[in-house]
Amino acid sequence: MSIDHARRADDAILMKLYSVDDRDRADELRGAMICVPRDEFPPLADGEFYACDVEGAEVRVQNARIGTVERLEEYPTTNALVVKKEDGTSIEVPLTEAYVEKIDTEARVVTLSSIEDL
Repeated sequence: MSIDHARRADDAILMKLYSVDDRDRADELRGAMICVPRDEFPPLADGEFYACDVEGAEVRVQNARIGTVERLEEYPTTNALVVKKEDGTSIEVPLTEAYVEKIDTEARVVTLSSIEDL
């Protein structure tokens, strides 16, 4: 399915999809997953990454595995990685230099400098 046009509306994106011409048909698609071919992703600037590239990545602190990235949470002041620890608990790690040392999307490893105070 292709997009005829789209626009921002507060925290949402409203789209008009090709051949979806009435509200009933649009309601049938509410909550549907949107998939985009990887080769159509816009290029990234230095230091940027796509959330899909870190979801499931191994998380390490001082070379010790502590868990995996479950998802990326977006907040008004900063974004955070939700990390499911090996013990089954979860922590939110702010995407700041104070906590995140390196994100290697190719190796699928996130290296943290610390998890103190989380």
